[in-house]
Amino acid sequence: MRKKAHISFIAVAFVATVGSITEAQDSRTSLNSFSGVWRHAGDAQEGRLRRRAIEAATKDMPSYIRKRARRLLEKQTIPPRELKLAVTDLRFEATGQGDKVSLQFDAAAVAIERNGSRGKLSVRFDDAQILFLAQGEKGTRLTTYRLSPDQKRLTVSV
Repeated sequence: MRKKAHISFIAVAFVATVGSITEAQDSRTSLNSFSGVWRHAGDAQEGRLRRRAIEAATKDMPSYIRKRARRLLEKQTIPPRELKLAVTDLRFEATGQGDKVSLQFDAAAVAIERNGSRGKLSVRFDDAQILFLAQGEKGTRLTTYRLSPDQKRLTVSV
């Protein structure tokens, strides 16, 4: 029997470094407010909490799998040093660590193939946050992008 692991990571914070962050015209966050170049503003506590979440998610795995799973999760969840977002009312584009994704909001999931694995990507805007869903053969990853009230800090939760 294959056991599913659910991992919930502490939010990763980014701050704007290049470009202007436009302010929302009302109390709601507008999509173009997410656009800009964001630099990772993490601290040691964030890293410790991320590693603690990985340990908790893998603690019930057999010992011969646990060490490898933890190494893989540690590597796959390192936040990019810089994240570039280009967001309009229709499209979401994110670039970080050499990877780039461009999707239409609220469209059907887009099928992808990468490194011999297949998956689906989709994105939507809900309750002042962007929800990016990656579904693959081995699991699902939901990434949430949220702006601070002053729109100078982007919080990314996985």
